[in-house]
Amino acid sequence: MTLEEEREGLLLELERYQRLWTVLEDLETILWGIKGFNEDLEESSLD
Repeated sequence: MTLEEEREGLLLELERYQRLWTVLEDLETILWGIKGFNEDLEESSLD
């Protein structure tokens, strides 16, 4: 494997991890939204 091929492979891997990180951040946002919705639902059912 040449240095250029190794560099291209590393760049592809970096892009893959960046996409994964974006998905994980989106998932975190969704989960926090669900948590807030559930807390609001519990509070309203106690009233």
